[in-house]
Amino acid sequence: MTASSRIAVDVMGGDLGPHTVFSACEKALQDFPFLEISAFGTAQAAASIPLTLQNNTRFDWLQAPEMFSAELKPTEILRHKESSLWLAVAHLAADKADACVSGGSTGALMVAGKRLLGMVPGIDRPAICQRWPTRKGQTHMLDLGANLEVSPEFLLQFAQMGSVLSKVARPKVALLNIGTESNKGGSLLAQAATLIGQDEALAFAGFIEANHLLDGDVDIVVTDGFSGNVALKASEGAAIFLIEQLKAAFLGSWYGKLVGQLAKPVLLKWRTQFDPGRYNGASFLGLSKPLIKSHGSADAQAFYNAIRVALEQTEHRLPALLAARFKASAE
Repeated sequence: MTASSRIAVDVMGGDLGPHTVFSACEKALQDFPFLEISAFGTAQAAASIPLTLQNNTRFDWLQAPEMFSAELKPTEILRHKESSLWLAVAHLAADKADACVSGGSTGALMVAGKRLLGMVPGIDRPAICQRWPTRKGQTHMLDLGANLEVSPEFLLQFAQMGSVLSKVARPKVALLNIGTESNKGGSLLAQAATLIGQDEALAFAGFIEANHLLDGDVDIVVTDGFSGNVALKASEGAAIFLIEQLKAAFLGSWYGKLVGQLAKPVLLKWRTQFDPGRYNGASFLGLSKPLIKSHGSADAQAFYNAIRVALEQTEHRLPALLAARFKASAE
């Protein structure tokens, strides 16, 4: 990543406050000398901008009159076009940025993205895609919340979009289901399985159950937004619970502390590998420009990782690759 890149950042909407996003921006600007950031937030947030950012010529502050509340319906973003979320996406739409990152409302981001950015030709719906850690590396899963209701054709498109992001020549694709048998899941999944199996650019691996999502046997897992979001939140909760339980066990007694010190290198490696924050930064695949959703509870390191995802997609010109993939599918 050497060419200059400008990222639009919505500093509002995260659970931990704007200072967390500012810390992530500081680290990103330090690590990537070619990076420029346009940050959007309210006057209240401006008061907490660190001096290092204020004095950084690669950081621009653009004040927004309001923020979009998570309590509002996603479609209400159309009546809040002075919010930091809308203005950040509009900045990207106006070609004043190469990508946009926000920890705001998922639904509002999708509405703003579709309205302001539009879709890649040949794609009907955007799908939220994120990397997952597995025993063998990582896999990509989509949709994680953008489409609660889908059709077999949408699931095929999700698989095709995921194949571009995975960078595997002929990726293995599986459909999330309640069983691996061909008669499980109803007609929707059966029709989707047929369509995906007919795409010669994909290696259809059949159905996969939720307890095997982390095995790493497939490159892409496809599902509807409801099931995908539930699976994502359950996995993140389980990882956090396990980390907390291990910490409590090692700090509960002098013997536990001793064992913990001996096991610390292994535990740190495990925590780094499976920390949900390391994989923060979900892509709205299908939009004409890179729009990245950061987890609402992301800390500074996790939001920094979302900025990295935005830079990676900018460097690899992901929307252009998607356009080429779907143009080839239509021919």
